Amino acid sequence: MDDGGGSPCWASLPPELVRHVADCFLATNDVDYYMGFRAVCRDWRHATDDPTKTWDVRFRPSRWSFFRTDSDNAIYLFINTVTGRFHYKDIPFLNKYRVAAVAEGGFFVLADKLIAADVYVLNPLTGHLACFILAVSTAFVFGVAAAVFGSPPTLVLFDIENNRLHRADLGGEHTYVRYHKWVHCNLVRHAIHNGVYNLVGRPFFDDPLKVFSSDQMDMVSCGRAFLVKSDGKVLMIVKQEDGMEVFKVQAGRDVWEPVRSIGDDCAIFIGTYKCVSIDASKFPSIHGNCIYHQQETAYEPWNLMIYKYDMRKQKTEMVIGEAGGTVGIYDGGINIARLVSCCMATSPYVTKRIAHLKH
Repeated sequence: MDDGGGSPCWASLPPELVRHVADCFLATNDVDYYMGFRAVCRDWRHATDDPTKTWDVRFRPSRWSFFRTDSDNAIYLFINTVTGRFHYKDIPFLNKYRVAAVAEGGFFVLADKLIAADVYVLNPLTGHLACFILAVSTAFVFGVAAAVFGSPPTLVLFDIENNRLHRADLGGEHTYVRYHKWVHCNLVRHAIHNGVYNLVGRPFFDDPLKVFSSDQMDMVSCGRAFLVKSDGKVLMIVKQEDGMEVFKVQAGRDVWEPVRSIGDDCAIFIGTYKCVSIDASKFPSIHGNCIYHQQETAYEPWNLMIYKYDMRKQKTEMVIGEAGGTVGIYDGGINIARLVSCCMATSPYVTKRIAHLKH
């Protein structure tokens, strides 16, 4: 392990030790660290698996949320919802395509900018790109939802232009189901946005009434109810005038049970369609057992007001006011702004407002 000059030769580390260190990065889904680790030297690359040509679940982005920080360049801020780590990444490759959707966990779903063509799925942390034979509408930009799961992977994509839920695999098999009621379309899109497709199960998409009542579907459609995946469970968060109500359903069941606590280390951020569950202990000034949500002023949508509902106290308080200042928190205010932005629909107002909060 000595290079002859008295300095350690890191390239000569035993392969089993190199693999052990690399596996530690994968355990927390820090795939970008894994990529950097392999780039150190040829011996380390030979000792570890190449993630750029495989759909191995170890290399998939599963714990990341992110948003675009620069409207002119493909610069994204990635947030690891388990470790609390922030990572900026420039992905100029994305300028060649249209980012049609972002699948829960971190996959980019890409389409041709001009014509209806096949759909591509990109792992932004490894650069691995795969093509799915799935011709969709050229108009599907806003409101599209996608999920990638299984091994080999299956792509599920909801095209709001035609109210169709598409399902495709790498072998070329493609099926779809069309929904005729808007309430069903909105519920399906919301479920896919938040990664509950594979937890709720396929019967839900065949007939949403098997899992959700008419009242629950109405609440999702009008923006009062939100679906989120948290600790392997599907939660429904219902906004009330004086607080929040939380319910859970286990896979394969159709009974919603009230939840009094989401856990001291859990915080949930809810937006128009996207919701994120994080490990609150890893984020400064983020409180556990709390639900954060945003509200725009009626005439100034860039003035975001962010509230926190404390499940234990059953109390709501403002944490970021109309002027962007934090209420009761200072060091962690930017974390809240970033996390809430991951849950919001992309708009010029939001991008401008988040950029202002960063400085």
